[in-house]
Amino acid sequence: MRCCECFRKAGPSENTHNASTRGGDSLLQAEIRSIRVIRGQSLPFLAALVDPGSLLGRSVSEWSVILAQARATRLLHRLAVKASDAGVLNDLPEPARTILAAAVDEWHVRNQRSR
Repeated sequence: MRCCECFRKAGPSENTHNASTRGGDSLLQAEIRSIRVIRGQSLPFLAALVDPGSLLGRSVSEWSVILAQARATRLLHRLAVKASDAGVLNDLPEPARTILAAAVDEWHVRNQRSR
């Protein structure tokens, strides 16, 4: 299953997307290391990247924090892909699914322009 299949039909940009998301944990670990974490600040979206199942049952205020942190670190697309790959995307609240789908679409548009 392609990671973006839940968002739309496979297109030519899917191959580029899938190639860039391979490498799984090593790539994710590199991204996490590249994030500057302010001492004592909680980053719940990092937990969600490592364990997408932790997104289930989150409150509206928790979602606000997670999505804001993912946007600030430019990892919103990665969060969408991880949730999709873990099979929890369809169980997330509709507003969160909409935001994550938009992040994937934006990622594809940006990568098509850079070709």
